[in-house]
Amino acid sequence: MAIFGILITSALIARRIKGALLWGILATAVLGWILQISPPPSGIVALPQLPVDLVGQAFVGLGQINGANLTNFLAVTFVFLFVDLFDTVGTLSGVGIQAGMINERGELPRAGAAFMADAVGTTVGAILGTSTVTTFIESASGVSEGGRSGFTAVVTAGFFILSIFFIPLFSAIPGFATTAALVIVGVLMVGNVSGIRWSDPAESIPSFLTILVMPLSYSIAEGLAIGFITYPLIKAFQGKSHEISIAIWILAAVFVLRFILLGLGVA
Repeated sequence: MAIFGILITSALIARRIKGALLWGILATAVLGWILQISPPPSGIVALPQLPVDLVGQAFVGLGQINGANLTNFLAVTFVFLFVDLFDTVGTLSGVGIQAGMINERGELPRAGAAFMADAVGTTVGAILGTSTVTTFIESASGVSEGGRSGFTAVVTAGFFILSIFFIPLFSAIPGFATTAALVIVGVLMVGNVSGIRWSDPAESIPSFLTILVMPLSYSIAEGLAIGFITYPLIKAFQGKSHEISIAIWILAAVFVLRFILLGLGVA
């Protein structure tokens, strides 16, 4: 079923059909329901239940912090901060390149506003008891359909609000139906590797290790960590350590420290 979804979605994209990813998901889901591979939806519209058991749980957890578990709390906080921050860095970089918003110096204009939006979403989401609200690489699918502005995100948010009234329908969409969308997002993103100078070991080796580690570790942050550690080291091996800023060395040291903490079971 996942292979069928990839084929039908690829065909729609090849024909330049608007909303190809969405139509591919729906076609695969409907076929799964018809073939009884996955259960069909029990309904279409329903009033959502209020998340009464989730809201405010963060404050309950804070009230349980004491001297005995303070160290573990700080370690976990550091890890979450690290993962969220560098997941966001990787996502903004990838989606920014896909959208053509990265300038000639490799910078994302108004990146501070984007990070602030992500930080607010993460904090508010935690207070409301939901999973981490952060930027996701699947945003590349929206970019591929022409989304370039913040208004795209506002419209998407509006549809998410409406979707809570259609939970019986959307919850019946099986996982294999969304496989094609994730694969196509990978296709959209991998084209950016053409900008890597593969003839330069200081760029090619860290870049390849970053790309390799991300899927193996299921984490954008882990891949970025390997890249940040190997890049300054290989530059130093080339005798070009003077080209590396102090900030890069500090980041590399932080990543090494995190891996040490993970090895010790602290983080």
